Amino acid sequence: MEILGYLILGCIGAGILFIAVKFTILIETPIIIHGGITENKKYISAINSITNVIFNVVLVFISFVEWPLGMIVWYAVAEFLLIPVSEILAYKAISKADIKKIIKTTYSANMLSFVAGSLFVFMLMAVLSAF
Repeated sequence: MEILGYLILGCIGAGILFIAVKFTILIETPIIIHGGITENKKYISAINSITNVIFNVVLVFISFVEWPLGMIVWYAVAEFLLIPVSEILAYKAISKADIKKIIKTTYSANMLSFVAGSLFVFMLMAVLSAF
């Protein structure tokens, strides 16, 4: 019976991760395209999927060890440094745009995604706390 609980919890976690990745792609793709970085939607989706999954998997492992300060530090470092820098390097590899434009556009897309994602998580927590 305990295994079934873990299986259900894993499915819920995978579903939330899927929603988070899709949400990020939905927000960032138009910004990257209209910013003149690339029009390759598959590349944008791949980059955002990889960075989002790695970020969230590490966050889950940190939450398992119940280290709240570690979660806050990881969240801040990942959102404001690791994810944007890795995406900037990935976009620079395929884009002919100026590096300053890539940096500005990528950070803008990531910050908008961060704010929207944070609001989504707070709303989800509010709904779940009602049950």
